[in-house]
Amino acid sequence: MPAIREPKIFHGLPSVPSGNEQGPVVMSIGGDATRYLTPAAVYLIVKEVFRRAADEIESTNPVGAATLHRASTHWLRHSAASHQADAGTDLRFIQKNLRHASIETTGIYLHAEE
Repeated sequence: MPAIREPKIFHGLPSVPSGNEQGPVVMSIGGDATRYLTPAAVYLIVKEVFRRAADEIESTNPVGAATLHRASTHWLRHSAASHQADAGTDLRFIQKNLRHASIETTGIYLHAEE
């Protein structure tokens, strides 16, 4: 979170999203306050981080490495929703957070520990 907050503060933007703002969530790595990382760029960065982590543990934990190779931003979305549910967050809040039209769709995220 500090890596997201600090550039926003530097550019005079709110450090915590209000839910109503139209500006970028993730600032441009070039420091331009009018630019931001696209969803595709964030996806590629996350995939690269997971790939590097998988490569690092491959020799000692091949199963874990295989899991990390499959991980993605959508995987993080599932994980966040599952953790919210495990913490007792109201399912309707999770539904709104994930922007699901149907509560049944949100229910898919409430599965096994993995």
